[in-house]
Amino acid sequence: MLSCASLLQTELSDDQRERVHTGERVVFLRHAEADPLFDDEDRPWPEVIVYQITDASPEEVAAVFADYPLHATMFVDNQGCGIVGATPVAQVDACTADVAYTFAVPPQAGTSPRAIHFTLRNHIEATKSSNGFVFSWTKVEIDAPAVKELRGAVRIEQYDGGAVVALEAVIKFRPTAIIMEFWRTRFIHEVGAALGALIEHVDVERDKTPMVLLEQCKALRRALGLRPPIDAWSPASPARAPTLR
Repeated sequence: MLSCASLLQTELSDDQRERVHTGERVVFLRHAEADPLFDDEDRPWPEVIVYQITDASPEEVAAVFADYPLHATMFVDNQGCGIVGATPVAQVDACTADVAYTFAVPPQAGTSPRAIHFTLRNHIEATKSSNGFVFSWTKVEIDAPAVKELRGAVRIEQYDGGAVVALEAVIKFRPTAIIMEFWRTRFIHEVGAALGALIEHVDVERDKTPMVLLEQCKALRRALGLRPPIDAWSPASPARAPTLR
């Protein structure tokens, strides 16, 4: 019998849970009611949720994601498209930070490459019931006036000695008929690729730079006020990591 984290147990079918358990990255689309100003009436923009497991602990995944400047190297593809700049610009409180991002947009339909600049308010909290973490973000400002909504979350829970990670995102903007399908398809692809990139980066740190990962875990615990301190354990040995209290 599979040991399923609560987010898998409540959100996915038996078949989808089995696919996640075998290591597959599973993409789930949740369609809301269409907005007549921003959606094609027959095909509203979906909320994209991607699930994947990792051998890393929930704390290791959360600590890497909370290192916001790293987003500029984690979430960019080999063609230079994606997030190419990430700079914290305001610390709202210990668990909330405004981060300014630069997103390199791929050219399409004969257009030239361009960059979109936006600021997100990122918040993190520990979920003691699942020994995990939840990140959430909302749009503060963006230099693309057509964007109506930009929000998302990363949920991380313990799962079979490692973690299961769910990345969800929603974006809505006033599209034209020409670019509608391009951006819908691109958006779904980008969310899946972002989760894969996060897990890959955590794996690299666990293998190549465990002391960097340890410092990131310490920073995460300081921000959340978690105890006990983690100076005595190695992030390369997640079984030794202290549980949340």
